[in-house]
Amino acid sequence: MAWEWVPPVSAAGGAVLGAWVGAVTTWLTAKGTRDHALELARADRQQQRFAEAYLDLVTYLEHFGQWAHTLRPLYEPAGHERRPMPSAEQQARCRALVAAYGSDAIKGLYKSYNETIGEIINADLLIGLALQSGRDAGVNEPEQWERLRGLLKQESERREQIADQVSAELST
Repeated sequence: MAWEWVPPVSAAGGAVLGAWVGAVTTWLTAKGTRDHALELARADRQQQRFAEAYLDLVTYLEHFGQWAHTLRPLYEPAGHERRPMPSAEQQARCRALVAAYGSDAIKGLYKSYNETIGEIINADLLIGLALQSGRDAGVNEPEQWERLRGLLKQESERREQIADQVSAELST
């Protein structure tokens, strides 16, 4: 008679243990699914941020390109107004976006692009000086015009390289 309680207690203990194992397994499976869903949501948000930052970058570069290519037209009709250079605020935002989201390839291309823009600004200033002061300025005006044409071509190429890199990065 002393052993009569063993089978019912064993069955009850087995049922409790089975229920506990089932609950833990269900919880772990659900946690894994939740963690995976959170990771996918984070990746989607990150991809969206990259896309927005890169769209702002390409838009900014297009504005700068339009400014550069209308800087010194060969023929200026009366009343021609220069397109304004992107504002200091726009430039700062673009630099911040590249610093925060840009890949190493984008950062390198952007640096080269900015160097070209600096050279374009320099050539424009020298042409303006030569036009105002003539030969007294000590500037070889035809040489600066030729330099500006080469720099504008380089600006277009570098802008296209950045756009191609952005496209490649966003498509992966």
